Amino acid sequence: MRKKSDQLASSPDLALHTIGGGVQFTDRLEKPSHRRKRLNQYLRGDRIGKGRHGEVYLCYDTLHDNREVAVKLVKRSSPKDKIKLLRKTYQQASGSAKYAITSTENSVRREIAVMKECRHPNLAALLEVIDDHREDKIYLVMEYIGGGSVEWATADHQPLLTLAQTRRIMRDIILGLEFLHSKGILHRDVKPSNIVYTDDRSSVKLIDFGISHITVPSSKRPRTEPTAVELQLLFPEVDLLKRVGTPSFLAPEVVWFSDDSEKQQAPGGDYGFPGTSFNDASATIVAQSFPMPKVRPPITTAIDVWSLGVTFYCLLFGHTPFTGSSSENDNVQHSEFVLYRQICTQDWTPEEFMGAERVFTDGRHPKDKSSDGFIVMHLLESMLQKHPWDRTSLLQVKKNPFILRDVLNPKDWLRLTAIVEADSSACWVRAAARKFMSVLSKKDSL
Repeated sequence: MRKKSDQLASSPDLALHTIGGGVQFTDRLEKPSHRRKRLNQYLRGDRIGKGRHGEVYLCYDTLHDNREVAVKLVKRSSPKDKIKLLRKTYQQASGSAKYAITSTENSVRREIAVMKECRHPNLAALLEVIDDHREDKIYLVMEYIGGGSVEWATADHQPLLTLAQTRRIMRDIILGLEFLHSKGILHRDVKPSNIVYTDDRSSVKLIDFGISHITVPSSKRPRTEPTAVELQLLFPEVDLLKRVGTPSFLAPEVVWFSDDSEKQQAPGGDYGFPGTSFNDASATIVAQSFPMPKVRPPITTAIDVWSLGVTFYCLLFGHTPFTGSSSENDNVQHSEFVLYRQICTQDWTPEEFMGAERVFTDGRHPKDKSSDGFIVMHLLESMLQKHPWDRTSLLQVKKNPFILRDVLNPKDWLRLTAIVEADSSACWVRAAARKFMSVLSKKDSL
């Protein structure tokens, strides 16, 4: 438990305790009388971000040598919540009125549940939750990652990163995703803008767990943690059928629609494209390469492998593999339809060169098996398989020769970064792994 300051300790109404994963919980927000903005021990600085449900501020933790933290201020409710609460189907779909207090607050609870599990060097960490029911906001105190987002393309959509830089970024995100998946968590929004550098730019971290989903409750979850039933209420299975995330990075099974009708309805949301005909010639960019599955494929961790594959493509070529409609006259709905149809049925094509150093790719199907182009094209092909059952696993991506290049001892790196059970015997392995990785990987800046 965090040591309290004299001021905080003197308040009998201020309760602090740990809610799992080393995350601190505080149910009282102290409001000092002086004019300087302060949230308990955190001095508020400049605003550094703004999302759908709140704002993010750079703050300074006065109990820990004024270390920098990022504090997310999230309102408990939004105007749309009142409308949603009037719909009977909303609470029925969510499974219980217990967590349907408001849609916005429910989203915050979900994000907290996910981030409590994110105790990994390549995942943004949640440090504290300030939840005072007298306040209209919930405060999420997170580590501040000061290196900035990964810049991967020029203004004219050319790649900025070298192949070596791309490999290192991919290795770090693979490790973070591998940890998430071991906890039964789907990230659901892997993309370059959700990858940020650490202060020294020696590694990157995956951020933004606002739409992440816990699918498999851990059998070894402590009794103080949410039960399987509570997690199922927070994360109803029907939520996986919703199209959430960034359109260009969504997997085919996420954007799937029926070819048999012009409007497909499914529990939990509207998945059709009213006013858009499947036979509309303008909706077909090129000849169909892959048939649309008659039945929607399952939503699994493979969706993150797809998104990572799209991210990999972006880092290599400076743009996304599927771009949708190029017509300025198309409305948003029609443009998304064209994009989703491309994702589900069309193949992708590489540029002639990849990386900032412009390494020759030799097209979609290179002939020289020893070339970088051949290795990269085959890796992309395995990650961007349309059906999740055919898609490669995250472990196989991790073992790929292109990903392992620059690692001095790949076998040891794979062994020491493997997911292990969180018991006492594993503590020394994780500590050794972190130390050994610093020796194995080159420490040049990304």
